[in-house]
Amino acid sequence: MGITDLTNRSTNKRKAARKKEHEVSKFYESNFGYDRCDVTPATRDGGKDFVCRGKGRDLHAEVKHWKRPVSSHEVKRMVDHGLQNDVDVAVHSTNGFTAGAEKLAGDYGVKITDKRTLRALDRTRQYIAKHGRYVLRHIGSGIKSLSRRLARTTASVAKKDRKESRVKGYSQAHRYNRSNSCDRNHRILSPQTVQEQK
Repeated sequence: MGITDLTNRSTNKRKAARKKEHEVSKFYESNFGYDRCDVTPATRDGGKDFVCRGKGRDLHAEVKHWKRPVSSHEVKRMVDHGLQNDVDVAVHSTNGFTAGAEKLAGDYGVKITDKRTLRALDRTRQYIAKHGRYVLRHIGSGIKSLSRRLARTTASVAKKDRKESRVKGYSQAHRYNRSNSCDRNHRILSPQTVQEQK
């Protein structure tokens, strides 16, 4: 194994990392509603691999093409970057995140994605593209039946309340006004005001 083998191996790793940055930026652009995602230069990029624009605030994202999970240190670095530049931040990892990194990202609102997330979103998008009308029809009917069920439940609860108030001989409004003292203009008085008037 010579020096040229090591150089070729490191060059291939850099090319693979750049390719991954382009793939992830395209995915963010097509699936997260950004108008444009541009990959930054390979060196001196200021702590970001690509920038997405067009959804209110800009998003700066870092792609970690590592063999190990991303630690909380890297997520903290992106949190600091977001606070300094007043932008939203995201971290993508090819091999997931540590538990501490996920907790920190949740606490500070850092969007984290990994290859499983991208694969699941891509499959969902492909499925909807293939079976779109069918899926939307069933979702629509499910929402209609859910809203009907909710309306029936609400009506039955209201009916039960009216029935209970009739048993006692008063309507809900009448019971409320009797339990709270009112002044001449029918404004409800606090218990403290009632005590002061007596």
